Amino acid sequence: VTLTFDYTSNPSVPPVTTRALGRMCLVGADPTNPDLDTVIVEAWQDIANGTGLSASINLTIPASQAEGSYDARVVLTNSDGGPITDWEVGAIIVDNSAPNAPTNLAIADDVNPGPDGYINDTTPTFNWTAATDNGNPASGIAKYWVQIDGKFTWREVAGTTYTVPGADALVDGAYTARVKAEDKAGNVGPEVTINFTVDTAAPAVPTLDAEPAYTKGTTNTITWSAVVDPVTNTCQYYAEYTTDSLWGTVSGNSGWITVTSWEVTGLTSGTTYYYRVKARDLAGNVTATSAVQSSTQDAVAPSFGSPSPADGAWVNTATPTISIPVSDTGAGIDGSSATISIDGGAPVAATYDGVTGTISYTPATALAEGTHTV
Repeated sequence: VTLTFDYTSNPSVPPVTTRALGRMCLVGADPTNPDLDTVIVEAWQDIANGTGLSASINLTIPASQAEGSYDARVVLTNSDGGPITDWEVGAIIVDNSAPNAPTNLAIADDVNPGPDGYINDTTPTFNWTAATDNGNPASGIAKYWVQIDGKFTWREVAGTTYTVPGADALVDGAYTARVKAEDKAGNVGPEVTINFTVDTAAPAVPTLDAEPAYTKGTTNTITWSAVVDPVTNTCQYYAEYTTDSLWGTVSGNSGWITVTSWEVTGLTSGTTYYYRVKARDLAGNVTATSAVQSSTQDAVAPSFGSPSPADGAWVNTATPTISIPVSDTGAGIDGSSATISIDGGAPVAATYDGVTGTISYTPATALAEGTHTV
């Protein structure tokens, strides 16, 4: 340990030098009397005379010295054996115990916080919770040491954060970062580590499945292809929709999700909606958006006109041709789905004429005389 002190030594009969005695001790009952000190180790050194000077003395403390708080004393004596002209008392803490390892080592700018271990930053920032010193009394933490395997060896850090400089930017690949603490007595504690992978390449763009021209109701579930990232494997997806074909505004989004489908609700019948999706890997690399798909919502059923024969009409044939005009303001009529049921019987296929917009049916079996319901 080095004892550094300020002094003034101007004896009335100046010798060439003044002698300084530095010691580690336990001060006696009278602190002004060095003769009462219990001395543990001491050393002499000649220093120059003068006013407002500084000097230092090195003491070698025994390795077996017990932990504790000790006194440090400097006594100035004329080199000719004259009386004491000055003395100073300070403190020395012996701390033989290494500090604990720092905790909570993390990468500060990881876009997906958690145990995924992937980042897309080539100059990441690491932070950690301060270590605790175990000395009795503790000398306190002086500094930290940081190392990234395969990139650089131990570097001194003053605080609890470290950013990789641009000159040491990391290339894509796997790394291990290590951090350890050193106390003021020079004891170095165990290290804490974090494994991580740098990945700066975005995954492939997902493909949004084709949409029908019309979608029934006021909800629509869009789907897309899964993307497997070559580094992180898992991807997340972000789907959006809008009523603006130019995407000047966005009506809503799914947020980042891990599934390959999203149900959009609260849509308006008769409105055309446009959809797109993008992917993000666990390192935070985001793809371009997919090709846009669109569909028009249709929540309004077709409407019917006046039937023929008219309601309540009399006919003089047992196999009347029944017809009714039908129209739709949305997706249009699917003629293949046209059916007619007589008197609550099973629906039978009817004919749809797309030119006249009429559904018609002629019973194959004669109807009994009387009233019938279609």
